[in-house]
Amino acid sequence: MVTRPYPGLGSAWEAKAPALRGCWAKHERAWEHLFDLRAAIEAQDFWTAFEPVDRAWKFNPNTADAMDFVCTHVDTPPLRWSTIIGDVVHNLRSALDHLVCQLTMASGGNCTEPRSQFPITEVAVSFPSLSGRFLSQVHQRERAIIEALQPYHGLDWPQRDGTLVYRHPLAVLNRLSNQDKHRLPALALFRPRRIRLENIEAQDARYAGLSYRQAPYSVGEVAFTVNYVSTGPNPRLDFALVADPIVAFDDGLPVLDTLECAAHFVAGVLREFDT
Repeated sequence: MVTRPYPGLGSAWEAKAPALRGCWAKHERAWEHLFDLRAAIEAQDFWTAFEPVDRAWKFNPNTADAMDFVCTHVDTPPLRWSTIIGDVVHNLRSALDHLVCQLTMASGGNCTEPRSQFPITEVAVSFPSLSGRFLSQVHQRERAIIEALQPYHGLDWPQRDGTLVYRHPLAVLNRLSNQDKHRLPALALFRPRRIRLENIEAQDARYAGLSYRQAPYSVGEVAFTVNYVSTGPNPRLDFALVADPIVAFDDGLPVLDTLECAAHFVAGVLREFDT
């Protein structure tokens, strides 16, 4: 079987520690699903449509005006993408749980009694109980490494920004994993980080910029605003809008970037123990 190369690793069978080959195999499978997801998203031609709120452009000599454009149609990401995301998340989460199982067995313990699992928490006070529940048979040195990888350490960074904890790859992976057990991850088309106008043709008007915020496209809501200054009695701007939407989770995190970041982080976790 021919396998596609993926970032950061060769074959799972090249693992330094043979006991971790299963973990790397899970990680490799996650990347295969990610490649499929990226190919599907890049091949999809999304259709969005917008119309101006007002029928006519306003004439206010030498003052700034604006025309709001509302979304009249937006495609919905296919449900199949949510199932592929679930496959990615499952394999990444399983790679971490397999790791703890191998660490447990290496210390002479049993993976099932008591249950072993890679603990993930965004709250520091929760880790001791999770560690006692899932890592009781893992050596203290290895427990310390796992503790140092927890999302709540984002609060120790200079920024002290709670969003660093929320966006931490393990925190995201844990949320998606728990969500996927009960429902498909919700996806939306978000306005891209950059929207621009091309081929602008102005009549009695001067283009003065574009304003928008990054949020889900929603039919009936303002998607962007064209700012202009009237220079004559009949102002009008014709243009082509260039704005490829971003496929994101419902909290705004971009799907591909978020999952790839999680995959790289999991690879880093495995390397901590692959010696």
